[in-house]
Amino acid sequence: MDQGAGQKRRSGVKPAVAAVAGSLIGIAVIIVVAVTVVLPFVGEQDLIPVEGHLFSYNVNDGIRLQESETYYLIEEANRTAEFEDAMSRMRPGTALTLYTAGGPTNDDGEKTMYAYGVTARDTVLLETEAGLKAANAPTRHLIFFLCLLAFITLVNAFYWGVTAYAEKKRADAAESFMSGQMPTAGVRREAETGMRHRVLATAANEEYQLCFRRVKSVTELVVNGRVYDEKKGFMSRFPHALFAVVDGHRIEAGMDLGPTGNRTYYILFDGQQIYRTFGYRRR
Repeated sequence: MDQGAGQKRRSGVKPAVAAVAGSLIGIAVIIVVAVTVVLPFVGEQDLIPVEGHLFSYNVNDGIRLQESETYYLIEEANRTAEFEDAMSRMRPGTALTLYTAGGPTNDDGEKTMYAYGVTARDTVLLETEAGLKAANAPTRHLIFFLCLLAFITLVNAFYWGVTAYAEKKRADAAESFMSGQMPTAGVRREAETGMRHRVLATAANEEYQLCFRRVKSVTELVVNGRVYDEKKGFMSRFPHALFAVVDGHRIEAGMDLGPTGNRTYYILFDGQQIYRTFGYRRR
């Protein structure tokens, strides 16, 4: 295989490296967003007690006290039937203690105020624990989604990192083989027939029948019905190459990354590419 061909085949590493870099950037963005989301998380320490006397209450405007023009909204999840019934029976002028905190900013640039706890005299109408749970539910859901997205992105980065590493090892082994620096084992065994397998690449001439195939979790290089090289296990799903020297001819078959990072299967005979495909046939 000439040097130019080797450089061309190595170019498949670049998309994998770019995918890893993109995944890591994605994780960084997710972390920044998650931290930004967590900061406005409402806690007990954020609640401010406000005492006053009931002026009015309705579902849309919330609670208004006689001592203030501010309306304190109630989260929808906290507007239970019991709470609504108690507020509807309550007479104006009833002493209330509200545990409040600011919510989203409205169109006028003012903080929307919420009551996350309500006590009428000695009767608790809305516990702060329930109020905070309702207030923070959307944030919890978003954080869960961001964690799931970060996990998926991390798995993607790991996959492409292993892929790039495997592709580099494959390319290095191919160069060593073609330069005569890698010894081969010769015939390992007769290739089994009649079993389910996948043909990844195949080629033939008058003297040699070449087959690169996968049998269960093992990839095999078969020449004239004999297995010359094989790769077992999980890593056979990543870029790799198998080699054989038959009658002085150097044969390489494997799976590498194309210029855009896609998987391709190939066979080289004395450095010349005689087969390349972008998939496999079931048999």
